[in-house]
Amino acid sequence: MNKHLKERDMKIENLAKDFQDGVLLINLLEILSGQQVKTYYHEATRLYQYLENLEIAVKFMNYLALPIMATPQGNE
Repeated sequence: MNKHLKERDMKIENLAKDFQDGVLLINLLEILSGQQVKTYYHEATRLYQYLENLEIAVKFMNYLALPIMATPQGNE
């Protein structure tokens, strides 16, 4: 992932923390798909901005027809 993000001077150090605001995830999806997301919070600082960015990322993945897998919670 960092290999791709390097072209935008971005780096993932902690996957969970660095993807929490959706910015790096959206950038990675843009790089890999060669397409642009028109509108998102480039410098998300508030929870509602994080959530909107993540919603945008999920919608973009659906648009690209990328499978989204749910992660089981707890010990099922």
